[in-house]
Formats: sequence, structure tokens, C-alpha cells
Amino acid sequence: MNNIGIISQSPTLTTGFGITTKKIADFLHAKGYQVSCFGIDQIGETFERNNFMYKIWTVGGTDVHKTFLDYLKFTKPSSLFINFDIVSIGRWYSIIKASGFSGKLYAYLILDGTPFLLADLSFLKEFAKIIVPTKHVQNYLESLGLRNVYYAPHGVDPHFYPIGNKKEIRRKLNLHKKKLVGCFGRNTERKQQSKVLQAINVLVNEMNMKDYLFYFHCNPFDTLNSWNLNLIARKLKIEKYICFPQDLSNQLSGVPLSDIKKSINKIEDLNLVERIGICDLCVNIPFSGGFELLNLEIQACGVPLISTNDNGNIAEIVGKGGILLNSEETQIWRTGADIYFISAKLLAETISLLISDRKAKSTLSNAGRKNAAKYNWEILRKTLNSL
Repeated sequence: MNNIGIISQSPTLTTGFGITTKKIADFLHAKGYQVSCFGIDQIGETFERNNFMYKIWTVGGTDVHKTFLDYLKFTKPSSLFINFDIVSIGRWYSIIKASGFSGKLYAYLILDGTPFLLADLSFLKEFAKIIVPTKHVQNYLESLGLRNVYYAPHGVDPHFYPIGNKKEIRRKLNLHKKKLVGCFGRNTERKQQSKVLQAINVLVNEMNMKDYLFYFHCNPFDTLNSWNLNLIARKLKIEKYICFPQDLSNQLSGVPLSDIKKSINKIEDLNLVERIGICDLCVNIPFSGGFELLNLEIQACGVPLISTNDNGNIAEIVGKGGILLNSEETQIWRTGADIYFISAKLLAETISLLISDRKAKSTLSNAGRKNAAKYNWEILRKTLNSL
């Protein structure tokens, strides 16, 4: 039996990498592989092992390299599959080579933006197969002379669909008189949640629109790599126009996707699909993105979407099912990639115009659902079948 090890964030997590790791592991296990996951960022036994049909090494986030040598020693994989961004894949390639491992290498590669000018990518030629989730990245890598690149997009979980009791839930939460905007995405530099706060400032303090509430589905201050969103809101005098969930202290673990509670008294009683579904519209404006599965999940729920026009991955995935805002300024990220910063004023104006236009919201809702319906995991499953 082929023994394959997967290096990525743990399949127990609800991050993009966690979700795709679980899909990869599930598909390979079903194909007959003996699968073991090197589960980065999973700390301790805080999950149900019975829900997984393969081994998971709970690595945590520190001393990963030493733990990896132990992992190789005890699991003895014949091949390794890395599911990460290009920078992390480069690091893991060096670690794997230094370990003496000589089996086949595969990767599901995320490239958050192009071009990539941080390092030479010729090492990717050593991989038996490079799988990428966007045609934009496939075309870019092939333009560099790589011939082992395969396109297989992420899919949308079927639990994401329009909720039927939106008005009832909003009334129970006393939100029926508010214009509710959802901001779903981690509090990180790339996600640009602070720019949304600046847009709220424009709406409230410059445009004098006071009937808004912005729900941020993130931790207001997670690490030193995030903003302290509460302090920024206080500085801008917009605290009463924003709210955060109390059950998301760990942004990696997430909240239940589709569990239903008998009584609803607060937003924490809602599952993720309901939290998206009750919104009038959602905003997700990262300055770059490798796929942004979140955008498809929002579209699948029938909620109008505003996102970033990056002329690349994000624009490809959103398609015609959302509003793509052109950047006020384009800069160069540390990887050499172009990154796109949206104007707070443009974002505020777009929110204001869209949220009051029923016809436009209905059109976007239908277009978004149609776009999201095109994305499933079948291409990835078939691609993995031919490893």
C-alpha cells in the first residue's frame, strides 16, 4: 500500500489550508492510500479522532522541524504532499531535502499574487505534480517553463446555501432595523479589516449614515501580526457600529458550519452559514489572494459580495457574481507580487449604493449563486487519482 504524508495545517482546522488538507486526505484515503497528516497548528487532542480515517500528528506551531524528523521516522511515508503557499512550500522543500527523504514530492500550491520575485522557482521542477487552484497561477507557472502544473480549483461545501428564515433570525437578534454588513475573514495584514473600519468611518462620520451594523467574523486582536480593531474603532468613534463574536477567540478553529440550535438569543447561537446568510451584503477586500474560498461561500449563500479586483486570482474566482473594486493604489509586496489597496471612500460609497438597491442585490445574489455552483472538488479528486 502506498504510504503518503501530507504536510499542511491540520485537517481539524477551519482555515483554507485546513479545509483543503481534509479534502486531499479524504480523497487519498478513499483511493487506498495509507495517509498520515503532519498537522501544523493543531495543538493537543482538541478534536474527535474518530471523525478522521487517517493518522494526524498534532504538531502545534513551534519546534516543527524536529517534530518532522520524528514524523518521518515513525510514519515512513513513500511520498510527501505539501499543501501550502509557495513560500512555505519552498521552505519545506529545503527541510525535506535536508532530512534525506528521497521519495516523490507533490504539492497543492497557493500563490497569493503574481509575479513571484522572492526566489527562483526552478525547484518546483523536482515535484512529480504541482496542482494549483486557479488558471491564473497555472498560466503564470507555465510561462516560467514548468510543465508539471495541473489546474484543480477548491470546491464549495454543499452546506453553504441561502437560509430561509433570514427575517425571523434578524428579528430575534433585534437586527431587523439595521443594515447589516458581514466582514468574514481573519484579522491579518492581507485581509485588510482595518480598511473596512476606515470605510465605516466615512459612512458614519462623513456621510452621516447611522443605521449600519458591521459584523466582523474574526478576533479583534489575535496576535502581533493583526490589528487591534477595537482600539482603531475607538479612535474613529465607530465602536457602536461594529460587533465581534464571543466564540471566535481562536481564528483557526472557527465555528460550527451547519449545527442548528433550538433557541436563538445572540449571534453566537448561529452557525456559520446563518451568520453569512443574515447579512444584507458581505465585504472581503484582501490586498491579494490565492483563491479566497470565502468569496464562493458567500456567493453560495446568496449574499451580495464586494471584493478586490486584483486582475488575477480573486477576479477569476468571483467572476461576474460580485462587485470587484479597482484599487486606489497598487504596491509591491515582499514576494514581488502586485498588491491592491481599495479606497475607504470608494468602499463606503459602494456599500451605501448597493445595500439600498434591492434590484442590484437580487441580481448579484443570483449571479453569485450561479458562479459558486461551478466550483466543486471533483477536478481535484480526479487529479489526485492519477498521482
